[in-house]
Amino acid sequence: LRGRLVLATVLAASFAIQMLYSPASLLVLLAAIAAMPWIVVRSVAFRAKSSAFRNVRFGFSSRLSAAYASYARGYLMFLLSAGLAYPSVRWRQLSYVLERLRFGAARVAWRTSSDEFYATYARSALWLLPAIALLVFSRLQRSPVLSGTPVLLTTYGCLFLASVQLRAESANLIYGGVQIGPHRLRSRQRFWPLLFIYLTNTLAVVA
Repeated sequence: LRGRLVLATVLAASFAIQMLYSPASLLVLLAAIAAMPWIVVRSVAFRAKSSAFRNVRFGFSSRLSAAYASYARGYLMFLLSAGLAYPSVRWRQLSYVLERLRFGAARVAWRTSSDEFYATYARSALWLLPAIALLVFSRLQRSPVLSGTPVLLTTYGCLFLASVQLRAESANLIYGGVQIGPHRLRSRQRFWPLLFIYLTNTLAVVA
């Protein structure tokens, strides 16, 4: 509760600062990036300590300095690669958290490789090709019919499909790669059933 109150206070203060002094947005962003390792360590530790399965509690042990070192390497990789290393950065962040969890006395291992994350992001990015092709074609033809709203709707649709694909495959990689002692978890989320859930939920909310 104390951590959530601190986070809510920080968010409210940052919003107020940006409203009163817009150039401070960059400083707020830098402060959020700097605080991210502390937020992750504290939140994961709290949730692990508050969770149990069959009266066996979870745990999380990490030094704050190690978290900052791990995240600093990730930020540096992201900047030097102009964002291309994001799948690897995401994999490193997840690996840092998952491999410091424990279930009772058993340590948690994570068997998913960074190559699998790159493949997942590459497959999800394929959904963006129709939007890119339509954008290039509309620029070359300079057709008012293909510009504006059609391109915008196609882009949003492709982004939505890409996010569903990424969410399904990422969940399988994250949870399916977890091993606790001799036991390996499994996750079999699929694109079409997940897309159906998203669409029906959206229709239910709109209706």
